[in-house]
Amino acid sequence: MTGQKVWFITGAGRGIGSDLVTAALEAGHNVVATARDDVAVTAEVGFPCPSAPR
Repeated sequence: MTGQKVWFITGAGRGIGSDLVTAALEAGHNVVATARDDVAVTAEVGFPCPSAPR
């Protein structure tokens, strides 16, 4: 077992949710981010989303 944390963050498409995602990723943690609009998460955080249109 490693000491790396995994964050499950809802509402990651904007506001404090996207801020939490960014902070957790910058700290080296793994993140599971959800939102009503998964494309919004990609736009806010900058990481690709598997269901985002190409």
